[in-house]
Amino acid sequence: MGSFLAFFFLFGIARNNCVAARVCLQNGMVQTGCLLAHQSVEMFAKGIMRLEPENYYFAKKDDPAQQGKICVWGHDLIKLMQKSATHSPSMNDILNNDRIKGFLEKLTQGYNPMRYGELSFNVKNDVVIQCLDELASSLDKTYLEKIRAKEETPLFVHDSFREDFLRNNEAFTAEKITNNPLSVQAMPGVKPPSFPS
Repeated sequence: MGSFLAFFFLFGIARNNCVAARVCLQNGMVQTGCLLAHQSVEMFAKGIMRLEPENYYFAKKDDPAQQGKICVWGHDLIKLMQKSATHSPSMNDILNNDRIKGFLEKLTQGYNPMRYGELSFNVKNDVVIQCLDELASSLDKTYLEKIRAKEETPLFVHDSFREDFLRNNEAFTAEKITNNPLSVQAMPGVKPPSFPS
């Protein structure tokens, strides 16, 4: 059951990390924001790959029962996006965008050193935020299309994060977010729940 629902949980984690990354970056928490941005993209890619469970696994690479399948371990965002592109052609559009591809490469290069405080880096928050917005919006749409969601599922943003999340955000406008925590979990063919404001 856990592996069957993996895509479901990965999508929720991806969306939550996207919100948290953007809020951190808006408030000068660059290292944490970049780590969460990486995690968001990684979980989106892995969630999309898990929608084709016969082709992907989370086991050890040397398991003979998994021959010919793709292992989804790893943190290299370019490789994860390339793997998921076999079932999601829109991933190729993302990878063909040089600015976004460069962003993915930089997040991947800095991921382990950032996690352990071994990297000093100089980034422009507004550029990271803009790339994250564009990428997360594309990945979110790709996922919702793949599960055949009845309609767009708004992104959950807690009221205390709302102002920071919406500041200069062209990808996720006020109409595309909600304070409904249940909206994090979009399910195939299910209309998102409504929640009073």
